[in-house]
Amino acid sequence: MHMIYNGVNSATLGLYLAEEPTITQPERQVDTITVPGRAGEVIIDKGGLKDVKTELKCYIRDVAKLPQAMAYLTGSGKLTISTDAGHEYRAYFPGGAEADRLIRNLAAREITVPVRLKPYRYRIPEAADITLTTGGIVANPGTAKSAPRIAITCTGTGTLYIGTAYSIDLEGQTGGCIVDTDAMDVYAMDGVTPMYSGVSMEDFPFLAPGNNNISWTGDISGVKITPRWRDL
Repeated sequence: MHMIYNGVNSATLGLYLAEEPTITQPERQVDTITVPGRAGEVIIDKGGLKDVKTELKCYIRDVAKLPQAMAYLTGSGKLTISTDAGHEYRAYFPGGAEADRLIRNLAAREITVPVRLKPYRYRIPEAADITLTTGGIVANPGTAKSAPRIAITCTGTGTLYIGTAYSIDLEGQTGGCIVDTDAMDVYAMDGVTPMYSGVSMEDFPFLAPGNNNISWTGDISGVKITPRWRDL
């Protein structure tokens, strides 16, 4: 077994997974309050999920490449494991990896690597952008709501509706804007310049699992959605 981290295959360093990592279900972010006289605690769900903390058990045969391997297992980025090649993790290696001999008098090393994983597994290869010119249904095949990037073409004023939970109001547009839920930001159509006016919404929009109805009113002429499908 091997992994691909930030586009680099661990096998090129002679580094392999000794066993498939244990991935636990992410915990929800909650607060608990004890109320005198009440049985049990009051649970307040904050709506988010916690990172998953786990370890990667690896081994390397060529100890001359050990410094490279240890440097490889640092920082943050995108991680794919060969036993789950259809998904990509957002990973952070906090350091503290340990390298021990597999067998006495044998040069090979076993490396235990702590890692924090964001709670979602992103589907790869990424789905193509979805372009709508008259509205329609966007079906989310994942088991979790996705955080899309939505480019809205608009000259003037309009409102975009995503499912029954989200709407985006546009005003005074000269071409449109990009709403990026993952980044939690709004940009001009160049995708770089932040946009601080002419766009309002209560929450950044998500695409729920299953069908999501997309519609609009006013001077909107179309949308392009980068869906970013993901699973729990």
